[in-house]
This record gives sequence, structure tokens and C-alpha cells, in this order.
Amino acid sequence: MARQLYQSFRKTIYKYDYVCVGAHPDKLLPALDEAGFKYEIVMPVKEALNECKMRCIKRGNRHEFIEKLKTTYHEFIAKFKKAGKKVNYLKKGETLEHFIARQGKSPLILKS
Repeated sequence: MARQLYQSFRKTIYKYDYVCVGAHPDKLLPALDEAGFKYEIVMPVKEALNECKMRCIKRGNRHEFIEKLKTTYHEFIAKFKKAGKKVNYLKKGETLEHFIARQGKSPLILKS
């Protein structure tokens, strides 16, 4: 999986400071580690889950995705911590743009 992941990301990672992907602790993160990618885990605080849900609905995410986000939240956090991964939390009212700006990068989000 790591080789396939690298092939699909190799052009993108050199163009942008950040590439956003869904972070599955059992599937994607081990492949990222194996391929040598540096990454950050960013999750909303528990109190911002409803706000996150509303954003997902507004941008048209599938209902199954939104429900899975809610049902796997605590499980994923525990798995990230167990694997020794730092979790960066977005406070209520914050978005990924806020996180990126805190890192000293441009929060410009490009859409395809």
C-alpha cells in the first residue's frame, strides 16, 4: 500500500504545503509511516463535533461519512494516542485554515 500511496501523492506533495487526506489509524497512517511521509493529525475537540457535522452537511458529504465521523471519533483518538501520534485539536469555530495559519503557512485552500 505504501508504494501505491507514494505514487498517487508524489506529484501533489511537492506542489503544496499541506495535502488533506482522511486519516484512518489502521489503514492509511501505517502506509504513510512506511512511505516516510511527515503528517499532522487534526481533529475537532469533542465539543465541536456538531459544528463539524453541520460543515460536512453544508459541503455535501455523504450521510454515511458524517455518521462514521461521529461514531469513530473516540476510537480514532485512542488509536492515534496509542500509536504515539500527536493529535492537534480544532476548537469550536476553528477550521483547518486556522490550524494551517498557526503553522505559519498560507491558509489558502485550493479546490479542484
